[in-house]
Amino acid sequence: MILALLSGESLLYIGPPGTAKSMIIRRFCNLIGLINSSDPAEKGNSKYFEFLLTPFTEPTELFGPWNVKTLRDLGHYKRESRNALQEASIVFLDEVFNGSSAIMNTLLGVMQEKILHDHSGRVRVSVKCVFGATNEVPSSLEHSAFFDRFLIRAETRRIHPDNVDELTKVGWKTTYQADSLPISEEKAKKFFNSMKGFHKAVDTLGDPLAGLDDDILERLKEIVHRAIATGASQMSNRRIVRMLRIMVAYRLFRLATAEKEYRSPIESNELSLIGRYFIDHFDDKSAMRDLEQIAKGVN
Repeated sequence: MILALLSGESLLYIGPPGTAKSMIIRRFCNLIGLINSSDPAEKGNSKYFEFLLTPFTEPTELFGPWNVKTLRDLGHYKRESRNALQEASIVFLDEVFNGSSAIMNTLLGVMQEKILHDHSGRVRVSVKCVFGATNEVPSSLEHSAFFDRFLIRAETRRIHPDNVDELTKVGWKTTYQADSLPISEEKAKKFFNSMKGFHKAVDTLGDPLAGLDDDILERLKEIVHRAIATGASQMSNRRIVRMLRIMVAYRLFRLATAEKEYRSPIESNELSLIGRYFIDHFDDKSAMRDLEQIAKGVN
């Protein structure tokens, strides 16, 4: 989730029901002052928007209703956008692929261009990051473009029965005895201001492949080739370019926290992100291990 915010890209949690996808997202948003994760019903920070999508969800439920008075008096469409998705910085959409094609098509622009294409024109949105959750990866072509917008993917799995004691210990505490930090407008504002500065720093670094070590570049090409060949990821042109920016953001963050000087934009640690977070499916563990080995330079 930190990686998603550092890069301003969208993150999708994939896993069966009951594997804490929603809890992880809400707890993280609590840490940065947006919501009370112990009481999701409490009105949170206006910078946070959450919605459970269904096939019957209307666009007005996400983006706000039309202002009837403006339409009647002035003859043009305008939404009542207060507390709507486009006004939030962090958006969490649960069961994200259950939405209609109209909703998913509208979200395409929000997630990549930060633009809402609406009857009233092109509207710049405040959204910094979209978190999604789903029980399974969509298989239909109808969802492929929307799925591709979630550049970062993470898997959640059921705990092995041998670890039921640890599951109960941790699960009981987080479910019934969790300590929730208070909602803080000031804390959230400070956090997003720091992220804005970090994004600018990443963008000023320039082409991530300029001056890249030949060995690292060859490993990158091999990982992309192997991911496509094994079906681990389709690796669209958009995904390749944008995942490189995420790698640069990750490296810059790691070096900054360690107080080290930024030199090479991408090394083995950054290449390892591909097999962990940039693939389409998590079922083929062998393919994931192969990508990890290539990243490390192990034949």
